[in-house]
Amino acid sequence: RLEDHARRLASTLAKIDYFATSLPDLLVLQVDPNLRQQVQAAFLAAGAAVARGGGGSELARVHDLDPSHQEAAALLADLTRFHA
Repeated sequence: RLEDHARRLASTLAKIDYFATSLPDLLVLQVDPNLRQQVQAAFLAAGAAVARGGGGSELARVHDLDPSHQEAAALLADLTRFHA
């Protein structure tokens, strides 16, 4: 399940795979790989919560960890529009 994967991801230390095509982001600036993994885990958990009909507080957590997370911002905007 998605929630289980998000929990496992959040509880493990990040390992960088230096094979160039496997890196999802252009790493121009130093980014803490553990923080990036925590953000990804939080976003996956938020997606699972949205699928269950919630997700607002989980998406807020993603925003707290990474205010520039575009997918979380877009999903939160959609939820706000849908529930308004």
